[in-house]
Amino acid sequence: MSYKLVERTKRGHWIVEYTCSSCGGVFQTNIHKFRRKKTSMCQSCARDDRLKKHGLTKHPLYIVWDGMKQRCTNPKAMSYVNYGGRGISICEEWLESFQAFYDWAIKNGYQSELSIDRINNDRGYSPENCRWATPQQQNHNRRMQYNNQSGIIGVIEYPQGWRWYLTHQGKQHSKRGYSSKQSALNARNLFIKANDLPHKIQTL
Repeated sequence: MSYKLVERTKRGHWIVEYTCSSCGGVFQTNIHKFRRKKTSMCQSCARDDRLKKHGLTKHPLYIVWDGMKQRCTNPKAMSYVNYGGRGISICEEWLESFQAFYDWAIKNGYQSELSIDRINNDRGYSPENCRWATPQQQNHNRRMQYNNQSGIIGVIEYPQGWRWYLTHQGKQHSKRGYSSKQSALNARNLFIKANDLPHKIQTL
């Protein structure tokens, strides 16, 4: 494994620079970490190499991970406009390592019938903002409709006044005739609490 010494840290440890034998990228790391790897590949390539040996590239989670990367980083992907195109990103830990994503998924309730869901639809993919959800849960967490000018999910203004709405188990619930956005929102929140629904409680 070839490398060159770059500089010493404040603690006296050497920082080395090396070229990854797999991707060709140039990287820097602590000399002790480099020697422990016993390979000239970068961390990401080394992990991918281990995954290939273990056959995890054929796991359904690999398809989930690759799809997530495509829609967030590839402008040619069909869904990019709704993800990477509007600022949705992937945390560095997951972006660089399928193994990190795989480990998180297994520890956090992954099942084949569930899909990865962002808790806050305006934030990216990360352990803190993701969960495994049913299609119904994802529907509860969907973004605001494009024609909603109220700034609140499930609250919309009509010529006759304000109205709230939500969908649960395939059935839509709604009520109109409110004099203000706040009163419609309050009524929607009360309905959610009274029926113990999984929808988010919102505030203006």
